[in-house]
Amino acid sequence: MKAILVIILCCMFSTLSFGQNEFIETLGNRLDSVYLRSPLEKVYVQTDRNQYFPSDTLWFKATLTESRSMKFWNSSKMLHLHLFDHDGKRVNKENTYVVLGEAQGCFVLPEEEGWYKLVAATNWNYNTPQNRFFTKDILIQKPLSKASFKMNFAKGNYQTGEDVEVEVDLLDGEDVRQERIPFTYRLNQGERILDEGEAFTKGKGMKGLKLSLEEANDTLPVSLTLESKDPTIHTKMMAFIPGTTTDFDVNFFPEGGELVYRVPGMIGFKAVDAYGNPLDVDVVVTDKDGNTWAKGQSSFNGMGKFKLTCLPGKELIAKVTSKRYGEKIVPLPQPVEKGFVMKVKDITAEYIRLYVMQNISPEEQYSLVVSQRDEMIYSMTGNYKDFGNFKLPLKDLKAGVATITVFDRENRPRAERVVFVKPQQRMHVKIEGVRSIYQPRDKVAMNIQVTDEDGNPLQASLSVAVLDSLMYKNDRVEPSNIFSYLNLETEVKGRVHDVDYLFSEEPGASEALDLVMMTQGWRRYKWEELIDDAVKPTNRLYDDFIRGHVIRNWSKKPVPNAAISLLTFGNSGVGLNLFNTDSTGRFKMLPDFQDFNVLKMIFSAQKDKGKGKVRLRVTSNEADSLMLSLRNEYKGLSYEMVEAPYAPLNEREIHQKIEADDQVMINSDYLIEEVSVIGEKIDKPESVERGVYTSFSSYSKKGSDLSPASDFEGILRQVLPFFIVDTDSNVVYMNRGRDQVFGNSEKKPILFVVDDFAMGSDLSAVDHLTSDAIDEIFVMTDGATAQFGMEGQGGVVIIYTRDDYVQESTSENISSPIVFAPIKEFYAPKYDTPLMKSLATRDMRSTVYWKPMLVTDEEGKATLEYYNGDIKNKKIICIEGLSYTGLPGYGIFTYNVMF
Repeated sequence: MKAILVIILCCMFSTLSFGQNEFIETLGNRLDSVYLRSPLEKVYVQTDRNQYFPSDTLWFKATLTESRSMKFWNSSKMLHLHLFDHDGKRVNKENTYVVLGEAQGCFVLPEEEGWYKLVAATNWNYNTPQNRFFTKDILIQKPLSKASFKMNFAKGNYQTGEDVEVEVDLLDGEDVRQERIPFTYRLNQGERILDEGEAFTKGKGMKGLKLSLEEANDTLPVSLTLESKDPTIHTKMMAFIPGTTTDFDVNFFPEGGELVYRVPGMIGFKAVDAYGNPLDVDVVVTDKDGNTWAKGQSSFNGMGKFKLTCLPGKELIAKVTSKRYGEKIVPLPQPVEKGFVMKVKDITAEYIRLYVMQNISPEEQYSLVVSQRDEMIYSMTGNYKDFGNFKLPLKDLKAGVATITVFDRENRPRAERVVFVKPQQRMHVKIEGVRSIYQPRDKVAMNIQVTDEDGNPLQASLSVAVLDSLMYKNDRVEPSNIFSYLNLETEVKGRVHDVDYLFSEEPGASEALDLVMMTQGWRRYKWEELIDDAVKPTNRLYDDFIRGHVIRNWSKKPVPNAAISLLTFGNSGVGLNLFNTDSTGRFKMLPDFQDFNVLKMIFSAQKDKGKGKVRLRVTSNEADSLMLSLRNEYKGLSYEMVEAPYAPLNEREIHQKIEADDQVMINSDYLIEEVSVIGEKIDKPESVERGVYTSFSSYSKKGSDLSPASDFEGILRQVLPFFIVDTDSNVVYMNRGRDQVFGNSEKKPILFVVDDFAMGSDLSAVDHLTSDAIDEIFVMTDGATAQFGMEGQGGVVIIYTRDDYVQESTSENISSPIVFAPIKEFYAPKYDTPLMKSLATRDMRSTVYWKPMLVTDEEGKATLEYYNGDIKNKKIICIEGLSYTGLPGYGIFTYNVMF
């Protein structure tokens, strides 16, 4: 914890010595202690683009960081990615392996058009009550032609119950009217369809529609959606019917947290429409007599501020006016009689000038604390006479959101303000060698240079996407970046718009960023648990191990020091993991995966001396009551997501429970709940006919002809009288001294095959099978076992279970999850020969190039090359990444493909 007194007094009081009191020291120590127990992990995902076509492949790279240092976070090993449609239904889920804080992958998107939400989280994210999952809106839409609809409404304001008259025009890219083109129309209010039908543009391209608003109400805007049905002209348009709703929201945020009587303060506000989109408004504060007390207007995305001093006995209201929705009366927050007011006067590159005012007492003692990234940076204690106007230097603050809090003499938080600190150091990305104009299929070669603010080279891990400009940003899609997300978007509520502008040097950008802090960053004191030392310990839920326990089959008592083996079957081979239970019969272990695509896992367990039956159960963590609960922000969406204006996701937080069969345990990537998945049946390949085994088997028997037996050994003797079980290894062998079928006396184990799955030679692998479970059993010997290779030389026992068989208990567990999604390489053709350049097949890639893992060298340099496709338009080169010193950064570059 830092306890640094660096406040520069600006008021005309005598300079006093400020000391850090015991409360401040305790508070800082508790902050550090909580963070050490549960450091905050942040996840950022870059996708190859922001808009896709149906059934496209989405490519992604994930970066995991520790929030204090912003360096790569190495503890998590698994990243969960979920894709939800606009109804909040999960349509896809992938698990991706994390290596040293980075993950990559891809998956195929749905065919249905609309808005989707991509959600990414690790198990470690569930340790924090904030559930700070990464979220990103994805638009899936068919390619649109250059033709477009235009609507001309007969009136500028419609009421419910009226008929809407509108003229529809369809123009091509040259503004030429398209005649006799079929189209559909639909009148929606939210998800309710008020009217729909089909029509044609007329001889001059115009078509008059008359639609009824009889079923409409005043809760949501009414929208009219048009879509061309001509296969050569794919275009859509949605427009709101003017005047069909007055429903919009305005929230007021007193700077510092409260309005205080007789103390002037600043109030921020934010207005949004019924869909959560920013709405510009004018605000006039009046009393009941109509006297004006304050005025304000939106200056950035529906946000603005005004100064106000409240007096007792004066009831004030806010008249909020929108050009689109009219006027609305909104109550202001209720002032308090006594309290504190905080005001940020200005923020420069070197300091923050801050006022603190209160009306409790001129000698009221209070403490001021500046914290950032869950760490106390500055602190001081005094009274109003000692300071009320001061400068807060920025040299010891990091980039991102900082919180300034005032505690009264009773150590209660009374005022709080968040500010954004622009970085002293930042990662810069530059490229060289890229021309401004290329031809289709031309080679693009570039040199990348990564430096810090002073021009020093940085080693960094980058991802590079080259895409069509319309897929990067348009009127429906707005990009984010790793710098904005890690430093700003994870610290405020709701969507942050125009991030490129907020961090630019353009006029008004700093003021707009501070408005975001006053409104979306507004909060009211989350210190109570820390002050009371009541922060609940978090469950250190890592996702890099499997848990379970072993118990005796009949007594159900735990088996200490039981030997457990885990076989993993993947695309690159078989992995073996050996470990033991502890003194309580429990275990946890990190699998030694041979590759990231584990197709099957087999657990087996036995007592330390290999005798007696045990039951192995793979379980979830002790905190299995915590489920993944994703916040669904889909309330109030228009029915047609594609045509809705940008930011269709309402910022109101609505908890949407995932359906029971989709629940994801926060601590188990392998098994969902504490249930035994013992001996899960393996699907039989269609190419295998059971009659083949009948022809070559030495012994066979139907399950219905088997007599009940106490164990599988008793069943086996009914078809194979001559075998022995090694008491040390539990492996089964033919008894060649008595079995005259074999002329070779060499001792080789029997291979057990259950439902076409090789189970090995250990009797415990099949000891759970009962006579009721078996449909048919074969014993193959001699040359008939050649198809099983070396493992079958000692004979093969083939067992088929009944189709309706459900196993109950065993010492072996077989699971068949796809633990990790496969890592694929982005395909980009090379037009490096005349033959390749002359290919007739059109290359219409919207993502021209995708490189998820590109590491700069010690000089901060990297190179790459690729070939353009055949689409002629503007291309965007988007480079994002994180340096190994913890500096996020990005660069956006453009060029054109022409001729």
